[in-house]
Amino acid sequence: MTNKTFNLITHDGINLFGQCWIPEDKTIGVINIIHSINDHSGNFIRFAQYFTEKNYVVIAFDLRGHGKSEGNKGTCKNCEDFYKDIATFLNFSKKTYKYPQYIYAHGFGANLILNYFTLHSNSYEGLIIASPLIGLSKSIFYHPLKRILKYFKFLTNTKIINILPRKYYTHDKTIIEEYNYDKLLYNKISLNLYNEILHSARRLYSTKHKINIPMLIMHGTRDVVSSYKGTISFSKHLNNVDIKIWDCFSHDLHNEIERIQIYDYIFNWINEKNNNQKK
Repeated sequence: MTNKTFNLITHDGINLFGQCWIPEDKTIGVINIIHSINDHSGNFIRFAQYFTEKNYVVIAFDLRGHGKSEGNKGTCKNCEDFYKDIATFLNFSKKTYKYPQYIYAHGFGANLILNYFTLHSNSYEGLIIASPLIGLSKSIFYHPLKRILKYFKFLTNTKIINILPRKYYTHDKTIIEEYNYDKLLYNKISLNLYNEILHSARRLYSTKHKINIPMLIMHGTRDVVSSYKGTISFSKHLNNVDIKIWDCFSHDLHNEIERIQIYDYIFNWINEKNNNQKK
């Protein structure tokens, strides 16, 4: 595969870093990646290696304030900026690669893309949702004073809420070590971003009926970041959705030890959708 980088300029002038992985042989489709909070596109290299071998372009960008993108680290003004950045990214992808398009969204990125599709019409073949931050674990963000501090508005952008140690995100010790030495990962977020995460989850319960796109929703039972039971509850009454619960898997499904099983499952699901559309 070939790796290429690109840059996008947001509506408010922020420079976003992006990269894509291109298969050596003929391209048959595109998978757009929306990463989670305090993550970045570089952590999807293994995902890209698998799917480029299946002749899919894999394209991703770093959310503002994440990875190599500009913006204040660990905080945000509101989710509206994220939605506009996602629109910029997806428009770039569609203009660059005119093939069937899928989206893989993980964690907070899943919350963002689900909310995005309650606001925008859909023109994608399918959406793969992994470990959404819908039913949050009580231990994901911890600070003894966070319930009190939320009333002090001047502290809303202060990064005081800790992210769980990376050892809880995957069972793969090699990847955990990579996470721990990754200088692009941050371990704290602001109260404002924390509240935006909660708001993005609450909003979905009242607007999920507006989402009209074939979906595969996946979650691991050993996820201590977000609750797989919350994901199951959310998925009820959704149209055109398949649910896969992975027994004993952690939060970062794409970087779990048994990730090839997950990649195979996604690949087969995409093939099934492609075959159904051809009928």
